[in-house]
Amino acid sequence: MNDSSHAQGAQPTSSASAAAPARQRLFEKYWDRAGVLIGLLGCLAQSTQVISEWQRSGPSSLLLPFVVAYWLSFAFWLAYGLFFKRTAIIVTNSIALLLQTALLLAPR
Repeated sequence: MNDSSHAQGAQPTSSASAAAPARQRLFEKYWDRAGVLIGLLGCLAQSTQVISEWQRSGPSSLLLPFVVAYWLSFAFWLAYGLFFKRTAIIVTNSIALLLQTALLLAPR
C-alpha cells in the first residue's frame, strides 16, 4: 500500500464508526439520568431517617461513628463526581451529604 494516510497511521472512517461516539454519548446520558433518579430515591429514603431523628424526643438511635462514616463516604463520592464531572454523582451525593449533615446536627 502506497497510500500516505495509511502510512501515517490514519484510520479510514465509515458511517458506522462515526455513529459509535454519538451512541456512546446517548448511552452515557441515559445512565446519568438513571443515576440521578435512583440516587434521589436513596436520598428520599435517607430523608425519612433525618425527619425521624429530628422529631424524636428521646436520645438518638444512631451511633455517631455510623453517621460520621456515611458523611465521609458521601463527601468522597461528591469529590469524585466533581473531579470526573459526573452529574449523577454530584447531584445525589450533594443532597445526601446535606441530609447526613442534618443527621449529625440532630439533637442527641
